[in-house]
Amino acid sequence: MELSHTHHYAASAAQVQQMLTDPAFRERVCERQQALTHDVSVSGAGAGAEVVVRQTQAMAGAPAVATKLTGDTVALEQREVWRSATTADLSISLPGKPVELRGGRLTLTDRPDGGCEQVVSGDLRVKVPLVGGKLESMLSDVIRAAMRRQGEVGDAWLAEG
Repeated sequence: MELSHTHHYAASAAQVQQMLTDPAFRERVCERQQALTHDVSVSGAGAGAEVVVRQTQAMAGAPAVATKLTGDTVALEQREVWRSATTADLSISLPGKPVELRGGRLTLTDRPDGGCEQVVSGDLRVKVPLVGGKLESMLSDVIRAAMRRQGEVGDAWLAEG
């Protein structure tokens, strides 16, 4: 299933990339996403930076079809490898589960108004017979909601200057 999410920031692509590779920002995002546990690591800076966010989320309230796959909690790993100041390869996985975001990409594009557009895209796959498509749709919604929360945290972060 194709996954796509767009967010507009009131800052340049350079400022947004700096924010996205700041461990303190990623920590704040994990807190906003109510992660039960999380670990953030950032190596390098600018083009060549690598960001890895591992977190555990509660599955309370999730449909039974999802909790059969994950249990009461789910571990999630998000990895970004910045190929340039405006483009990163993105992978999202649930370690030990048949779920992955393939061909993921994060792009930042400056806008004429001085802001920046962030686009996240990729091919979300859940390799579970019979219910894989349903799980892909559900997880796609969850990932987009997490990206919206990240955007909200980013807007506040950038406004703080």
